[in-house]
Amino acid sequence: MVVFKKVALIGKYKSVDIAKSMQAVVDFLRERKIDVVMEDQTCAQLNLSDIESGPLGGIVKDSDLVIVLGGDGTMLGVAGVVAEANRAPLLGINQGRLGFLTDISVETMLDSLNAVISGEFEIDERLMLKVGLEERAHRTIYALNDISVSKGQSGSLMEMEVTIDSKLAYRLRADGLIVATPTGSTAYALSAGGPILDPSLSAISLVPVSPHTLSNRPIVIPGESSVEITLTEGIDARMHVDSHTHLDIGTGARILISRAENPLRLIHPQGHDHFRTLREKLRWASLL
Repeated sequence: MVVFKKVALIGKYKSVDIAKSMQAVVDFLRERKIDVVMEDQTCAQLNLSDIESGPLGGIVKDSDLVIVLGGDGTMLGVAGVVAEANRAPLLGINQGRLGFLTDISVETMLDSLNAVISGEFEIDERLMLKVGLEERAHRTIYALNDISVSKGQSGSLMEMEVTIDSKLAYRLRADGLIVATPTGSTAYALSAGGPILDPSLSAISLVPVSPHTLSNRPIVIPGESSVEITLTEGIDARMHVDSHTHLDIGTGARILISRAENPLRLIHPQGHDHFRTLREKLRWASLL
């Protein structure tokens, strides 16, 4: 039984190693009479003229499944578009290094794909955040991992006021602040001393980066909360959203963060074990 009739393929198109894997996936799907559409930059880079292609938003909206070949950075770059479309689940094939999100290896990808298209898979819904700047109200950006505010080249500490659900939480003097999802709790937030959150939780963590006052510790709040960060001092600060968007901001900027309307739906092979992933990727000691 084939569950998916049309599949969108997205690759780390600047990678010279991806062509062979991409072609293998195309051939595999076509042999099973599944329509294939490819993101146009990937298609052009691989010089594949016989495949339907289009912009990312278009191919995602019209597909039953999105397959990404690359690393976690590639997945982060497309997650917002996929979640906003609120339709196709996302499957990652790891050609990067760490691979928290892309948990199918290149070596086993055809066997894994065969199981997935036959209906043998698990769906994992991940909370996403949306962020906007008050002075740029027309633009909303989506984050699967985190939104961070950091000091600029001047090296001066920033000062900010953090409000949660319209109530003042604290005033912070620090190198920065990370607002992370459970998915992002194993990324930048982890290196800054934040807690690891199970990805099934509806929660948001706020992790100060090198706070001037040591009592400013990471906190975890409900996923339905809204967070507002007002930069009271930080002339050359920057806001970073996952690995794909970087904006210059300055003193007086107001950053509005809340839960996105749609979660991201990830596909895993049957038997996926989040704690096994943590043990392997973070190299935890194990007696098993």
